[in-house]
Amino acid sequence: PERHKQPEHYRHVVEKENLKEKTKWLILCDLDEFYYAPSKKLRDVLIDDYDDYDIIYSNWYMFGSDGLIDHPEDIRTAITMRSPDVDSNTKCIFKPSRLQNLNDINIHSVGNIGKSTTENEKIRLNHYPIQSLEFFKKVKMSRGDATNVNTENIRDMNYFNKYDDNKTVKDTLLKDLLEKNQ
Repeated sequence: PERHKQPEHYRHVVEKENLKEKTKWLILCDLDEFYYAPSKKLRDVLIDDYDDYDIIYSNWYMFGSDGLIDHPEDIRTAITMRSPDVDSNTKCIFKPSRLQNLNDINIHSVGNIGKSTTENEKIRLNHYPIQSLEFFKKVKMSRGDATNVNTENIRDMNYFNKYDDNKTVKDTLLKDLLEKNQ
């Protein structure tokens, strides 16, 4: 319920749920971000290809609204147009057992806890920051910023248009995967 304290909320959950001991890998992402592996289960990719790593960073593949006014049932299958390049921002999957200090957990990263890599092909991270116009106006515009009171009111129609522009690549990897596994 507290605003502007997202990293503190992450840390609280890790501590309260004893995730350092209970969890081998933990994903740091928001509800509008979707991690997946295109070729096999994400768990299997982590075990087969990244067990020697402690942190895996992934850049965002940024998706727009696909011109949707009304909010779809599933944004992962309804929104398929994205920016041509990966975004500079990252999120991560990490081994909580390697944390020395919970304060090392931030929104987009985890402090230096060991061997890291960046992976954007075997592990994908789709980000849907605006979704539909309906969702943006009802939810995103009214919510404010996750961490900073000084950027509380940045989500206006200029923000929407900025994240909706330049979505020129049709990317159906996640959509196809979800439809295949229904």
